[in-house]
Amino acid sequence: MRFTGIPPVVFVETENSSLFVEDKAPVTGYRTVLDSLASVALDEEQSRELISTIAT
Repeated sequence: MRFTGIPPVVFVETENSSLFVEDKAPVTGYRTVLDSLASVALDEEQSRELISTIAT
């Protein structure tokens, strides 16, 4: 999460726990993972086409 005027934090939630990560190095690591996922993620139309192809 990013907010104006304070350092970014990461919220991690699992089935039985949750955690706020505030240290800079782990937050940077999570940001890198999110940027990598965003670079390969399908857009809305591509997602619809893939789902349609799989469903038929």
